[in-house]
Amino acid sequence: MQTERPINLLLVEDDEGHALLIEEILKKVLNLQKIYRAKDGEEALFFIHKQSPRPDLILLDIKLPKI
Repeated sequence: MQTERPINLLLVEDDEGHALLIEEILKKVLNLQKIYRAKDGEEALFFIHKQSPRPDLILLDIKLPKI
């Protein structure tokens, strides 16, 4: 099921294998314009405060290094 408008996604995941799997699955079900990636909470916060426009959707790993 594809969404109507393209989505900008921020994926916050420290495990490379998990991130690749998540990206592969989401590309099949969402109309993704761009997938941004952060490997820890610190990178994610920096991205959110500096990125324009902000992502439409953030997928956040529960256990992350740093913040």
